[in-house]
Order: sequence, then C-alpha cells, then structure tokens
Amino acid sequence: MWHCSLFTSLQPTSCRLYYTGIIQDGLPSREASLLYADVCSSSLPPPDAELSSKPLLFQAPGAHPRETSLAASLLRERMRMEYSGISDLKVDVDTGCILVLMGDQLLHFFDNRADSCPSSLTLSANSAEGPVSGVTRPTLIPVSSPLQPAICPVNPYLVAMVSDIDLILAAVPRPTTVAGVDASPNPPAIVNLTNLPSGAALSAGSPAFVIQEEFDRYVGFWWRPRSETNSAGNNVYWLLYEETDESMVDITYLPRSGAWGAELEPHRYPKPGKANATSTLKLVRFEMGRNNEITEVRKMTLPWPLFKLLPDFEYIVRAGWTKDGSQ
Repeated sequence: MWHCSLFTSLQPTSCRLYYTGIIQDGLPSREASLLYADVCSSSLPPPDAELSSKPLLFQAPGAHPRETSLAASLLRERMRMEYSGISDLKVDVDTGCILVLMGDQLLHFFDNRADSCPSSLTLSANSAEGPVSGVTRPTLIPVSSPLQPAICPVNPYLVAMVSDIDLILAAVPRPTTVAGVDASPNPPAIVNLTNLPSGAALSAGSPAFVIQEEFDRYVGFWWRPRSETNSAGNNVYWLLYEETDESMVDITYLPRSGAWGAELEPHRYPKPGKANATSTLKLVRFEMGRNNEITEVRKMTLPWPLFKLLPDFEYIVRAGWTKDGSQ
C-alpha cells in the first residue's frame, strides 16, 4: 500500500512517497510500519538505485489491537485488506494530513515536512533518536470499528467514517505546542450524523453487498469539495451519502468475528433469486462554530425518490460531487 504526493505549491521538484512496509530499524518485523521516501527531480537517483526508506510512524503509544466487528471483517475480506497492522492509509496532499488505520485504531496527524528533499538529518519516528521533525503527535480517534475514513477536502481536522450502521464525524482539535514540543492532544469530538434506528436493517455510508462484489465500490459517502460561511460566521459542510435498506434481504448467521466458540452473528446476505438491498441518496449538513463545536446537524432527502426519477433504476454504481461542489 502506498501513496505518492506531489506538493507543487511548496516545493515543485519534491515528491514524497508513503507506503507500508515490514522493516523496522533495518530488521524484518511482523507488524507493518508507515514508511516514506523522498525524491527530488533535480537530483534523481539512477534507475537501478534503491530509494532511501525511512519510518514515519510505528505502532503509536496507546494503540492496541481490539476486537474487529463482523462488518469490518467482511469488508476487509472483500477488499483483500490486512487484519492487523496498517490496513488503510489516506493522505491529503494539500495539507500533509495523514490518516492511518491500524487494526481498529484510527490515527490522525500531519507531516509538515513533506515538501523537503531527502536529508540525512531525518530521524525515525518513535525511535531512540526522537520523532521525525515536522510530524505532529498522532491523535487517536475513539470510534468503534471505523471503516473507510475520509478527510474533509476543505478542513483536514474533520474526518468522516462509517461505524456499524451510521455515518460518524470526528472533529479533531488543532495541535498545540508547549515549549516547542507537541502537547498531548485533546480527544476529538465525535458526532453521529445519521442516528439510524437499530434493527431497522438500514445503514448509512456503506454500499450493499452486491455493489461491493460486482462493482468494486466500497465507499458510500462523499464530502462536498467546498464549504460555505453563513450569516452567523459558522462554516457549513455537506456530505452526500448512500442509505441502504436490507429489510428484504435474507438473514444468514455467521461465526462471530474474533470468537472461539459457537457464537453467531446475524448478517444480511443476498441469495440467488432472492431480493437484493435497495439504496437511495441523502445529504447531511452541519455547521462548525468558531470554537470548533458541531451544531445544526440536518439530514435531507431527495424531493423525489430515485425510483420515480429513474423507473429502471436498480443499483447506484457511482455517485459524487462535481469538482466545484455546485452539484
């Protein structure tokens, strides 16, 4: 897993490559670490040369493996993702914001030196030599079994994700420094944006099983790529999301994830010749005040059901916003 970022606004000739690897302090490790390599177009290495890989983040203090939910386990199977170590990596190329999903623990931090060219002075994260210069202390986002975390494109301190059947928002506090050192971050504010009733076979932000299997779409929510400021001075943000209704889908009982006994969990699993899940698109709008509090969370539906607009509609294959966020 890797992510290449070109920070054209800071250093046009610099590129930083992020990826996961299993080498720690030069030795093989069972747990993958987040590594990076810097490349400068002004001093490209020979084609047969190996990039100088450096660790950016190891297992963060306080991040311990937790039991994985059935939904998370099944999604990782379909996506061929790792069950332990780093299973997801998101990078915002404009701000250097990084999300790392380690098992069921979601970490949020910034790499503020992503515009620099390779340097022998770079140190290993969490090593005896000290942290990587410019990398902020990771903030743990305390959400149970987070899936498909996404950074807000206009505010890197806002992170949306799916947890169980709901769409969840985390508002991460801005890092503070004490005597030039990152202070221990305050816990993020966690807001349930959808609050769906349990037992209603509804879910928000997660595509139906058939969409994941047949169309390789695993994400069911999309940030609007712009925000607005209202008359009260609050910033207004929008998320488009898919709400899935599996009430017509047969229930299958599968072994409980992480359990050694015969305990079973119910799971909606479509069978040949039987009904599939149905989906519709909705919007959620919220405001962020000057003190970073989340207020005025509102869910909105389409003025007309998709079945009336598109009588032959069966699946939502793709969805999203236009580049300017106007539609």
